Amino acid sequence: MTELICIECPNGCKLRVDGDALRAGRDGNITGNKCGKGLAFAKAEVLNPERTLSSTVRTVFAAAPVLPVRTDRAFPKDKIGEVMKAVNSITVTEKLAKGAILIPRVAQTEANIIVTSDKLLKLKN
Repeated sequence: MTELICIECPNGCKLRVDGDALRAGRDGNITGNKCGKGLAFAKAEVLNPERTLSSTVRTVFAAAPVLPVRTDRAFPKDKIGEVMKAVNSITVTEKLAKGAILIPRVAQTEANIIVTSDKLLKLKN
């Protein structure tokens, strides 16, 4: 039995999930949810956990030595290490705008690493 705190709504329900039963295709083994969102959350978290990531990358600009970035969608949780390795390998050398894709399909996922700030565009030459 696994215990989870649902993050899908403000209720923060304490869920109890029989992961073995879920993996065997039996849905009736989730308890503690006050709404349907808890059921969907528990299923996803046990069967196919995903995460988004926010971080920073290095730049060559002294006035802005780091630049905030994030994934543009969720990716498999077991890829976090690979995604962070790719993020940590980047050094931005040009002035990029918010939304620019730094790493497409990072770590062989569908997620892209994107810039989340226009601060480099505001730098004086």
